[in-house]
Amino acid sequence: NLGVVFWGQAEYAPSARHFRRALALHSQLGDRFGEAIALDNLGTALGRQGRYHDAKDHHRQAAVICRELGNRQGEGRAVANLGAVLCWQGRYEEAAGSLESALAIFREFGDRHGEADALNDLGAALYGRGEHGQALRHHQRALLIFRDLGLTTWVGMAIGVVGVIHLWRLMRGDMYNQPGAQATGTAAGTPS
Repeated sequence: NLGVVFWGQAEYAPSARHFRRALALHSQLGDRFGEAIALDNLGTALGRQGRYHDAKDHHRQAAVICRELGNRQGEGRAVANLGAVLCWQGRYEEAAGSLESALAIFREFGDRHGEADALNDLGAALYGRGEHGQALRHHQRALLIFRDLGLTTWVGMAIGVVGVIHLWRLMRGDMYNQPGAQATGTAAGTPS
């Protein structure tokens, strides 16, 4: 799909155009599964363009279709993508709810990559809500899973996020002052 090619090059407007074409084709063919994938992909491309309202609508439609088809993993992906868009909007409470739902679905099916993605995004939502200790724990869990899966790019990203949270908390002087928060004792910020 050309939408994915443009997505990989961070060219989101052409990516969205191709996802729209894919959506139209799947709709004409009556392929509901293909529609759901195209809707979810289109939502992600629109979100990257800052078109959050449209992005949320597409992710919600994708989740509904997947639910109707009994495709729980597709539903989890669409709900997770919806949570990411809500997080980008600063709607952290709603984002956390969506991401917790997605996380449960990914765990139900043993989708470790989906679980790590949801944990990482949930960490961002919790951070936005001011729950820095919880955010750190979610990012650390994501880091461990990314490491287990051998996803080195994601490992690097997760280490960076964990480091930023540690630095921010240290600068504020609250590194060890939140209930349940403690130093991990490892260079990478993973639980010891």
